Amino acid sequence: MDLTLFRDRTYALAIVTICVALFAFYGMLLVTTQYLQNVRGFTPVEHMVGARGAVLPIRLWLAIMMAGLGVLIVGTARHPGFVTADLALAGFGYALCLTPITSLAMTSVPPARAGMASGIMSAQRAIGSTLGFAVMGSIFAAWLSRRNR
Repeated sequence: MDLTLFRDRTYALAIVTICVALFAFYGMLLVTTQYLQNVRGFTPVEHMVGARGAVLPIRLWLAIMMAGLGVLIVGTARHPGFVTADLALAGFGYALCLTPITSLAMTSVPPARAGMASGIMSAQRAIGSTLGFAVMGSIFAAWLSRRNR
């Protein structure tokens, strides 16, 4: 890692801001889930999955996420507020899908293998996001280069 990049004040502040934002967000997620489970006594998925199981919420939230992304694709040339609303809808669907799908994955493995299963899930999240950046970024770069000819 080239540490001289941090001499650029804008870059350094941006990196610190990203770190602080993710620290706050993920820290809040950890504290909230632990509070709800250990202090309030809720099960990890009681408020979202309940007696209906995980499949229906997963399908619902994925559908909402896809709807937001679909409308975003169609409406990107419109007003920025429209784009913001679509991103919020997609993010809402994605965020609410994570709890039931994580629960589904983790309850499907024996407790003795939970650590390994969790590690694989974390790796898949990293791989999925990396592939998303790489593939979508490549498609976008190719589209831009053809458009700017």
